[in-house]
Order: sequence, then C-alpha cells, then structure tokens
Amino acid sequence: METLKSIHGHEVIRLILSLGRPCTPPELERIVLERFGAEARFHTCSHQGMTPGELLRFLFDRGKLKTGPEGIGVDGGSVCGDSNA
Repeated sequence: METLKSIHGHEVIRLILSLGRPCTPPELERIVLERFGAEARFHTCSHQGMTPGELLRFLFDRGKLKTGPEGIGVDGGSVCGDSNA
C-alpha cells in the first residue's frame, strides 16, 4: 500500500497566488483538486492529515484566504514564513 505524501498548505497558497487573480469558491476547489487530487493530504505548521476541503476551511478560518468582491484571494500579510513549504 502506497503512503500518500503530505503537502504543505503553502503549496496551495502559492498555487492561488500564481493565478494572478481572485477566483470563486467552486473554482478554487476545482483548481486545488485538479492540481493535487482528491486523495491528497495536507499539513500546516500546526495541523496535519487534512483533506483538500479541510485545508481550504482551515486557511479561511485562519484568515490566510479572504473573500472579497472579486472572489477569493490570499491575505499575504498573514502567511507564516515557513521556508520548507
């Protein structure tokens, strides 16, 4: 049985930043699933073993993702400085 590699949540934040534009919640979920897959598991500096949906909720709850008039964007000032991401 293959062990799934855990992906740091910063990879999702970098993916969103690479879009260069805000996106809608359904679009964000689709992009994350396409890039990492539904079976992917994620970790952050304080949590691990999260599904894609759990990670997105975590990032919203922590204020790292914000919803604005144009859609979802990254609050760059609230992203921790983990250089291992």
